[in-house]
Amino acid sequence: ITYAGSAVGDADGRDELRQLAEKLNAPVAVTRCAKGALREDHPLSVAHVGGHVARQAMAQADCMIAVGCRFTSIDTGSWSYEPPRPLIQIEPDPAEVGREYACDISVVGDIRAALKLVNVACEAGQNVWAGRLERPRQEVHAQPPLPVLPQMRNTLPDDAIVSVDVHAIGYGSLNEFPVYDPKTFIYPNIGVTLGYAFPAALGAKVANPDTAVVSFSGDGGFMMGAAELATAMMYGISVVAIVVNDGALSAIKGSQRRACDGRTIDTDLVNPDFVAFAQSFGAYAARVDEDLSNFEGVLQDALAANRPALIEVPMGARQEDLIRLIGWLQPT
Repeated sequence: ITYAGSAVGDADGRDELRQLAEKLNAPVAVTRCAKGALREDHPLSVAHVGGHVARQAMAQADCMIAVGCRFTSIDTGSWSYEPPRPLIQIEPDPAEVGREYACDISVVGDIRAALKLVNVACEAGQNVWAGRLERPRQEVHAQPPLPVLPQMRNTLPDDAIVSVDVHAIGYGSLNEFPVYDPKTFIYPNIGVTLGYAFPAALGAKVANPDTAVVSFSGDGGFMMGAAELATAMMYGISVVAIVVNDGALSAIKGSQRRACDGRTIDTDLVNPDFVAFAQSFGAYAARVDEDLSNFEGVLQDALAANRPALIEVPMGARQEDLIRLIGWLQPT
C-alpha cells in the first residue's frame, strides 16, 4: 500500500503517484492534507487513512511506501497502529525520515523525481486487490450516507472548491465526500480551527474567481466569521455558504457529556434567522426543507445567482442524531 502526503502535490507528483499505484496494482491511502492526491474515483484509491476501507487495506498489506507524508497524531489515531512492514519512506526532508516510525528503507530527495525512478525500477504487480477491497467498500456502502454530503457532490462540478469547517457532518467529509484534486478541498487539518471554512472560502474564491466555491459550516462555526458577509458583498465574492443549523456546538456538547457525566455548559446557541440575516446584506439566501429533498435545486440556484449566497440547512430536530455521527465521540 502507498501512503501519500501533501508533499506529493507540492512536488507536482500526482501523475507519478497514479502511475506507481497502477504499476504495482496497489491501493493508495492519503493523509488529511493530501485528500484527492489520487482521484477518489480511481479504483485503487482507498481515500483517507482513517477510513474503514483504508484501514482494512493496511491490515492486509505486506509493505507500505510512505510518500511525502507526516504520520500525525490525528491521522494515526495518536500513533495507535503499526504501519505494514517493511516501511519505505520517500521524503524531501531528511529530518522526517523515521521521525514517528522507524523505517526500513528511505529515499531522500525530490518527490516527483524519486517517484519517476521508482516507476522505472519496480516490476509490475499482480492485480490482487480488487477482490480484497470489495468487501470493505460494500460495508461502507451499506451504511446510511451522511446528510448533505451526497447532495453536494451530486450538484457541484468536479473542480468546485469546498471549504469545510469542523462540525458534526464536516468531520465525515474526510471519508464520505469524494475529492478529485487536493486543491479543491480545504479543511483545517492541523489546528482543527472552528470558524475556518467561510473566511477560507472567500480567499479561495478571490484566488479562483471562475471556479465555484462553497463553504460548509455548522451554525456555531459560521457565526464566528459571519460578519465577513459584508466583505463578500463589498467585493462581490460569490461564495455559497452552506450552514447546518442544529442550534448547538454539537461536537463540544457531546464531548462535555462524555467527560462530565452528561453535564453541559454554554453549548446551546441563540442563532439569527440565517436567511433574513444574509438577505440583510443583499446576499442570495434560502432555507432548504428538513428532508433535504430540494437541496440540490437550491444549491444550483445559489451557484447561478452569481453573488454571495447562504443556504440554511435546518437540523435542530436532528441534533442528537448529528452528535451520534461524530466518530471521535464514539466508544473505541
